[in-house]
This record gives sequence, structure tokens and C-alpha cells, in this order.
Amino acid sequence: NRTCVDLDECAEWGHCDQLCTNTMGSYTCQCAQGYTLINDSKCIAPDANNLQLIFAHDRAIMRMLPHGTEPKVLANATSAAGVTFHYARNTLYWSDIKTRKVQSLPLDAQNKAVSPFDQTLPGTWAPVALAVDWVGDKIYVADLVGQKIDVFELSGQWHAVVLGSNLTSPADLALDPTAGLMFVADGGQVLRAHMDGTHARSIVSEAAYKASGVTVDIFGKRVFWCDSLLDYIESVDYEGAHRVMVLRGQQVPSPSRLALFENRIYWTDATKQGIMSVDKFEGPTSIQVTYKAKDIREPKGIIAVHALSQPRVSNPCGNNNGGCNHMCIVTAVKGAPTGLGFRCACSTGYQLETDLKLCKPVSEFLMYSQQRFIKGKVLEPVI
Repeated sequence: NRTCVDLDECAEWGHCDQLCTNTMGSYTCQCAQGYTLINDSKCIAPDANNLQLIFAHDRAIMRMLPHGTEPKVLANATSAAGVTFHYARNTLYWSDIKTRKVQSLPLDAQNKAVSPFDQTLPGTWAPVALAVDWVGDKIYVADLVGQKIDVFELSGQWHAVVLGSNLTSPADLALDPTAGLMFVADGGQVLRAHMDGTHARSIVSEAAYKASGVTVDIFGKRVFWCDSLLDYIESVDYEGAHRVMVLRGQQVPSPSRLALFENRIYWTDATKQGIMSVDKFEGPTSIQVTYKAKDIREPKGIIAVHALSQPRVSNPCGNNNGGCNHMCIVTAVKGAPTGLGFRCACSTGYQLETDLKLCKPVSEFLMYSQQRFIKGKVLEPVI
């Protein structure tokens, strides 16, 4: 064979930090808005020193600078697990397994416009992980015991189950509201779904035993996850292809949750009793101990808080809640100009009318048992 074909460097790992354009015989790297391109491949935030790490452990929610300096307790807890942050509202949200609550804490005490969030659900509810939709202003909650993903309005007025099947042990979730996609670390798989819960499918199942944490690179369109039993951090693209190993073995003995900023992956580790980090391209030689303390037991959720982590895009729901009676869910929509659209959803106990906007009380439903739970299903849903 004497024919030469172009090598697509953009499909390979490590050529560009964020955006890549393949050209005949070469490629060019670009950065998302707000980042600066250096050395033709790296994307750096000019104000990276403003990055803050917030993480949850059994007794507190803590905030610190990226190298672990200036640690500060933001809130006390009894068994904190999930943590997320809405940058535009400057509000922290966290969950506690023992109190079975999701609560909020505005970090600007003078901001009275943000309503307090204090939610629990009846029955056995284990809110182990949280993710914020900063485009549509929603909180998504992974319920480990109920094997489902709940979604709440930030006002707390409405609540719905957005994903109630295909899950066995959801331990963490991550959102890309700019693409309308949701990713769930669920035991032996990493699951991808649209943010309205439709089109759910496994994108990682091979060599996964206890997927415990997941985060997304919304610019490079890649998913990073860790397995706390097989001791590794790996990555795939949004389609589940181009799988690469970031770290494995003794350097990452018990990874719990992940966060990402620029090239650096931060993870909480129960064995190390704190926070570690690694460059996603450079592997073991780039490992750093970010924060470690003897009284840190069972570190869980971690987030990297920076203005560039939550880029603003137009909310498809507009100013009138998309015309929806209850909830307007931002989600991926095939055929939409930007790939982003919305779907109306009803709060628990209600179902959509045939106009797909109004809600009516559920009068007939199927009640069935599944393992330890009694569940209900609308008999004739319109979608």
C-alpha cells in the first residue's frame, strides 16, 4: 500500500488541552473563551490563583486554595457527602447522609436574593452526590439507596425523579449543561443520559467494578472517572470512545470523588486522608499532595470553584419557564441549532398533559415492588 492518509491528531490523547482542529498533515489547538493559549497547546486561566477547592468529609465542608493553604470550615455536618456550587449565585450546596438533607449556604451573606435551600424526601433517601445545572438553575441529586437521580428547582418548589431506571448504585454524578448531558458513576458502569433522563446508556462497563467518582471536561468533551476498588482514574470522550488511563495502582489507593480545573485532576482519597492531584497528561510524576489531615475521615465530594468553570450560555427555557406549568428541564435536543433545548416535567404526583406543558394530578398509576422498594409508574405517559 503506497497511499498516505492524514493522521487525525485531535483523536489522540494529549495534543491539545481543550479544543483541537485537525488539518492536513498537522493540527491546531485553541482555548475556550477566557483561557490563554501558551506553547501552542496549553490553556491557562489568567486568574488561576482565584481557584478554590471545596470538599466534604464526615464532619464538615471545607474550602481552601489550590495548594491546600488557608483551609477554612464553611459548615459543620454529621456525615457530609455531596457538594456543588452555583457560581453566578455564589451559593454552596451540600448533602448530609445522616440528616438526609440537601442544604445551601450563600457565601455572600449580603445577598438576600438567593432563597435558602433545605430539602429532604420521605422514606429512605441517601443523597450521596450533587451537581448543579447553572444554565437552567436546578440541583441534581444522586440517591444511592433509592437507585435514582432526583432534580429540584433551586427555589425548592418542585421536585421530580429524572432517572429512575438503569441504575444499581449511583455514587456520583456530573453535568454538562452546555450540552444538556448527565453522567453517573454507577458501580460497574459510567452511564450517560440527557439531562431530562432520556437516552440513557452505558459508556463505560468494561474493567469497571466500583465507579465512585465522575467529573467532566466541558471544553474537551471528556469524562473522567475513578474506581475505588480497582484503584484507577481513567477518561473517555462523551461517546465512550478513546479510553485512556490517567493513573492507577499504589499512587491512587482509594479514590472517592474527582474535580478538574485546567490540566489538573483533584481527588479525595480515604486512604491518604485528604486531597491529591495529578496532571491529566503527565501521570504519576506529577502527583501532588494538596491537603492532608489526620482528622479527615471518609472524604467525599470535591469541586473546583472558578468563574471559568461555569461558562454562561443562553437558557433555552427563556424568561417564561419555557411555558411549562412546573419544571423546565434544560437538556440535549437533537436537531436544535445549538444541540440544547428543553422539556417540561411535572413535580412528583403530577403528570404531563397532552400539550406537553401543563401538569395534572396522577389519578391512576402502577404500583410495584422492586427489591426493597415500593415504586409507582404512570400508566399512560404522554412521552
